[in-house]
Amino acid sequence: MRRWRAAGVASNGKALNLHGVNIWNGTWTPVDAAPVSLAHPDYPGQHHAFSLYRYTLNDTRFTFAAAEVAAGVWGFYLEDSQDIAQVATVETPEKVIRLGCGGLFGFAFGCYAAFRLALASFGWTVAIIVLSVGVCACLALRLGDRFWNSLSGRW
Repeated sequence: MRRWRAAGVASNGKALNLHGVNIWNGTWTPVDAAPVSLAHPDYPGQHHAFSLYRYTLNDTRFTFAAAEVAAGVWGFYLEDSQDIAQVATVETPEKVIRLGCGGLFGFAFGCYAAFRLALASFGWTVAIIVLSVGVCACLALRLGDRFWNSLSGRW
């Protein structure tokens, strides 16, 4: 059985961000499932039949429930099990920043590791620095803030 959490109420066309995107900007594809009876997000005493939809906009996709709770006013629910990190998209400028910052951190870490180990061979020093840059840049790009947060307790 699916669990739902209230996501908000919005008039037709009035911006409402779910998972970082305006719900009105994407495509709603009906899900082949029976409507679910849920409380009005703002008035728990009122129950409505919420239809299930699959939202699509570029690379962002998620399932939500929506119902017209009053004339031109819609209520929205999101599946409680959906992880925001799974559906949120990252814009290209942020990807470049993540990659650059991760690479810079990797360079610093590689230099630290190479000099800490006092490697006699220049080849090993370069290899450690290049590997550190690549690994840290890729992790920062893929994980974003989770990468940086995971480092905070280790330094």
